[in-house]
Amino acid sequence: MSLFKFQTAPPNCEMLALAIDLSQPNINLFNETAQSFAKEMAYPELLKWNNKSRAWEVKHDKNVNKITQLRKFYDEVCMWEAKNKNFQVFSENLPFIKMLNAKVAYARSREYVDDKFVAMIAGCLSQINETNEEGMKKFKNFKTFFEAFYGFYRAERIKD
Repeated sequence: MSLFKFQTAPPNCEMLALAIDLSQPNINLFNETAQSFAKEMAYPELLKWNNKSRAWEVKHDKNVNKITQLRKFYDEVCMWEAKNKNFQVFSENLPFIKMLNAKVAYARSREYVDDKFVAMIAGCLSQINETNEEGMKKFKNFKTFFEAFYGFYRAERIKD
């Protein structure tokens, strides 16, 4: 079963709702769920415009989602998590944390990451809306999920 849904008109990729629940992580989130995401994302796919058929198509592209590119985003999440010592600091940092969506979108426009990675990051960050203990807990769960995903991804990544 795919964790993502591609749509070609309009072009879009979405993570299935509640594939990752950061507010109430179940026993499998940092293990089986992270591994499932890593396995699926080890075969990167991009929505690309086909001039011949004049339509959007989902294309496999092994040149995106490189280990070093994903590590850059994981390192940024770790940096923000280290800075969040209390609710007030977290409240001040949350807009910059959410800016990760823009950075991932830029990486997608350069074809450094695929549409599934964009959807995963957007799906996780969309759950972090409170600047209280609950929001900090969700962000910590996001960081832990990303860590588990990245560990599995290194093992699953297509060897170039």
